[in-house]
Amino acid sequence: MNEQLNVVIGITGAHSVGKTTFCQGLGSYLADRGYPLTILDGLGDQVRSLGIPVGATANSDTVALIYSAHLEREQNLRGGMFLLDRSTIDALAYVKALGVNTEAEKALYERVTQLSSRQYHLSIHLRLSPFFADMCDEHETPLLRRAVDAHIAEILRSQSASHVSFDASSVEAIPIAAMEIGKLVSASR
Repeated sequence: MNEQLNVVIGITGAHSVGKTTFCQGLGSYLADRGYPLTILDGLGDQVRSLGIPVGATANSDTVALIYSAHLEREQNLRGGMFLLDRSTIDALAYVKALGVNTEAEKALYERVTQLSSRQYHLSIHLRLSPFFADMCDEHETPLLRRAVDAHIAEILRSQSASHVSFDASSVEAIPIAAMEIGKLVSASR
């Protein structure tokens, strides 16, 4: 593998759609095929462990802290293959769905997401499937999760970046995602 390889894959989707499980499965699948991969996960746990309100209980201060956590994690993504369990695209979808930010804040987060997601070589949207639709924690509601899912799709359509979308419960999602990542790796050599 080329040591200068730089591939960043952002995994996006509503809360509890299966992002972490997907990342672990995809990571194992790729590792079995010789791809050196670093999974950057735990962002949600990190934020919750700090007592930051998330989901339906979030406020404008929460959003700023979550964006800060994303940017801190993403600032040094060079020289390797990275799989981001959550991306700033998720954060922007929550901004749009929650409606707790001012118009100026929304514009700022839109721009931050545009700049941040430029480093993603591929975004993988795990769509909210009927299987996961009603699986919620106390800080989420089915309505909020559906709104976030719809906003993620809208954000991805509005960007020119490469993205794919899968039903989160599809058994074909990992092999298809791996094929797309293989194309990226081949193109970057």
